[in-house]
Amino acid sequence: MTFLTKIRERQFAKKGRGTYNLSRAVLAGVLAAGCLMPGFAEAASLKTNIDTGLIEKSGNTATINRNISASDYDRYIYWEPGAGEKCTINVNYVNSTNSLTITPVIDIRGGYASGGNATSNTVDISNVKFEDSAYIYGGRSQVSGDVTGNAVTINGTIEFSGETRIFGGQSDNSDAAITNNTVTINGTIEFSGETRIFGGQSYKGEVKGNTVTFNSDTVDGITTFTNKNSFIFGGASDQGQAINNTVEINGNTTFNSDSQIYGGWGYAGANGNSVIISGGNITGLVSGGYSPIGEANYNKVSISGGNITGLVSGGYSPIG
Repeated sequence: MTFLTKIRERQFAKKGRGTYNLSRAVLAGVLAAGCLMPGFAEAASLKTNIDTGLIEKSGNTATINRNISASDYDRYIYWEPGAGEKCTINVNYVNSTNSLTITPVIDIRGGYASGGNATSNTVDISNVKFEDSAYIYGGRSQVSGDVTGNAVTINGTIEFSGETRIFGGQSDNSDAAITNNTVTINGTIEFSGETRIFGGQSYKGEVKGNTVTFNSDTVDGITTFTNKNSFIFGGASDQGQAINNTVEINGNTTFNSDSQIYGGWGYAGANGNSVIISGGNITGLVSGGYSPIGEANYNKVSISGGNITGLVSGGYSPIG
């Protein structure tokens, strides 16, 4: 599926400077943002091309709590921890009266494994305006390691103005298992650019038990997707199976009429996935599970509230 495979080779838009493409090798070496696990024990080390005066560091936690202005190149932040360490990156994690502004393209990863597993890493974001593209990963494996129990949490008042990619857990070029990762979205959030949100995503591997949850309500605010090119996946695998993944919409979330929401999307099969809706305004496509060449069994859409006027499918596969 084109919109899944495209994320593996991104094209970054540069204001006033045209465009350029970054290969996966360059992204791995230059735009890694999270926990790089080289396979031997050493003290955690923060790696970034952001001015260190804009970052607070405590243990294996890094916090960006000041504005990041436009520059001639993209910004990244990641850790190199010892084996088995867990890492956290916060963006304005400490509550403040003013929102941060991040102008350049930014790549943030709570956990990055170049060859091993990425486990239980986190990214927490609150009260930020992203004026350009943002790529956010709770945990990511580059080659063969599994990605388990990583999380992205988004709270407060936030604007995503450019191309946006958010992953609880992700693997780009391997058969890694992507398991029990989460993305949780609360508050007043506006997605005005092309958006993809995944609880878990893998190129080849099994994607199982991942979750995307929307909790915005009339008290905390409303989450809106104004760009028609918006896709939400509990779990998705370009070539593998999606099993027991979930999208849960509990609050006041409004999706564009061309948006698509999948509990699970698996090229080779989608089984036991769910979309659970108790609120919101949904006018696009909702599917518990979808597979273009595999079986789609025991998927479901549960609706107990909200306004749903689009196409709803418990599960679908064109092969029957």
